Amino acid sequence: TLIVLGCLLGAGEMRAQKVLIDGIYYTLSGSGDDAYATVVDNGTTAPGTYSGNVVIPNTVDNNEVTYKVTSIASQSFKNSTGLTSVTIPANVKSIGNKAFDGCTSLAEINLNATDLTSVGGSSNYSFNGCTHSCVVNIGEDVTSLPTYAFAGLTNISQINYNATNCSTSNSYIWNSSTSTSCVLTIGD
Repeated sequence: TLIVLGCLLGAGEMRAQKVLIDGIYYTLSGSGDDAYATVVDNGTTAPGTYSGNVVIPNTVDNNEVTYKVTSIASQSFKNSTGLTSVTIPANVKSIGNKAFDGCTSLAEINLNATDLTSVGGSSNYSFNGCTHSCVVNIGEDVTSLPTYAFAGLTNISQINYNATNCSTSNSYIWNSSTSTSCVLTIGD
């Protein structure tokens, strides 16, 4: 399913266009090897577009162009209270401020981003307000976890850490996580 919400500028030129592909909104930019997509909100004032299990693909196709999904914009999933699970693909390099803010039913995060360089900020955590008991799965090909990667998750029940060659920037990865009991599994 594809819906294009772009704006024509003139003589066939198009600015980064917003599209809906398989239930996820994106802005698409570039072309050829430099074609990339950013997950965005629905563009309306109504919050909470996403629900259930959302699997963000590594790439999306539009008009015979393949776009790498490289980022999740600020507030993309904000207040999606019906969102229960999200899978973040290998190509994602950044997750914006408050991207999952208020996702009170988020119970599982599957992180497969192999070169994640930024997640939210020191006071604008990407997972702020995610209060449901949550399992975090870190994929085996993940090579870095930036500062504040999972800050704001307040009820982490289990971390499945499968990364075999991962570096972290510092101890603030779990900042503001107030879990009193958490199971940590390393490897299979």
